[in-house]
Amino acid sequence: MPAATPSTRVIVGAGQAGATAALALREAGFDGRIVVVGNERHRPYERPSLSKRALQSGQGPVQVWPEHWDRDHGVELYLGRTAHGLDLAAKRIVLDDGASLGFDRLLLATGGHPKRLSLPGADLPGVQFLRTLDESRLLRQAMLERPRLAVVGGGLIGLEVAATARRLGCEVTVLEAGPHLLGRVAPPEIAALVGRRHRAQGIAIHTGTRPVRFLGTERLEEVGLSDGRSVAADVAVVGIGIAPATDLAMHAGLAVQDGIVVDAHCRTSHPDVFAAGDCTRQIPHAGDRGVRLETWSNARAQGLVAGRNMAGACTAVEDTPWGWSEQGDLTLQFAGTTADWGGRIVRPTAKGLLAIRHLEGRLTAAAGADCAKEMLIAKRMIAEEACIDPALLADEARPFKSLLASGAA
Repeated sequence: MPAATPSTRVIVGAGQAGATAALALREAGFDGRIVVVGNERHRPYERPSLSKRALQSGQGPVQVWPEHWDRDHGVELYLGRTAHGLDLAAKRIVLDDGASLGFDRLLLATGGHPKRLSLPGADLPGVQFLRTLDESRLLRQAMLERPRLAVVGGGLIGLEVAATARRLGCEVTVLEAGPHLLGRVAPPEIAALVGRRHRAQGIAIHTGTRPVRFLGTERLEEVGLSDGRSVAADVAVVGIGIAPATDLAMHAGLAVQDGIVVDAHCRTSHPDVFAAGDCTRQIPHAGDRGVRLETWSNARAQGLVAGRNMAGACTAVEDTPWGWSEQGDLTLQFAGTTADWGGRIVRPTAKGLLAIRHLEGRLTAAAGADCAKEMLIAKRMIAEEACIDPALLADEARPFKSLLASGAA
């Protein structure tokens, strides 16, 4: 009899989620073929440092795998390659050079693409994005010349870049279209504290205005704003969020809703196809709107679950959503999910500020600036669905840790 063909797991995407899934597959005892396809030429690395340590120091980012792990564990890396087609009936993906790979089970960890601005002058040299290691290195090279830097977008990535650029001696201006910074992740009180900290470091911040054109002859010279003003700039970093990379899934007929739809087990609408990371919208129960998270922690958590389940397990993502942002000397943390911050309770802490979302008697989300201990407690409260009297939460004289006592929760 001919030897049995070993089963094959193909992972499209060599970022945090995809590389973590490969680790989890081997740790779960899967001994078949694993192929990881990545569109960058770099070995799997962690993205958070691209706007911080790697951007400031030029050091390489943290690698997801130990050195030689893929070789030692028989994982095939197809770097600098792109999956152009997915045939679910034949269980094959088609690569950019026409080659194809068959699979028994597939993971889509395709991440996302930076959102672009369709504005006059957006293609001028000097208008840059930050998503990949190569883009981080290109931006660092520009920053070493201490240019006038405009950061389009006052979200996490934009503010991290602004803080790093200021440390490198750049003149920095942040442009945010919304009424306050961090509109997607933090309430106004936290945003105001963050704004004060950045302004104290010499960063100019303009809210309620947006770019309408990029101006320059041979390269960027200034950014024209919607309020009629303009900002001089040699470099503009556009950081207005990412769009999930769903084309491959959508064209193959998988369910897509601003992200590849997955359940709590990271399984898509096809039983042998999984998805993990920034490209997903997790809908644990039928009828839910679900959530799409763009954090390192979610990519890792989903990667672990997807890898284990591709090996035959049946585990679910149970971690409370959380994330962090380091902006110079300032550290922000977030836990839980919320569409708005109505019903929030704000507490000063020893060094910063804590905001808690209180809904129907329970904590659903928290955001904190320079209050790591309080955020650990808040994350636990959210995970345990703690029911705490809002009057106690608002009582600044009561130590926050004491609210974990059985009489309060």
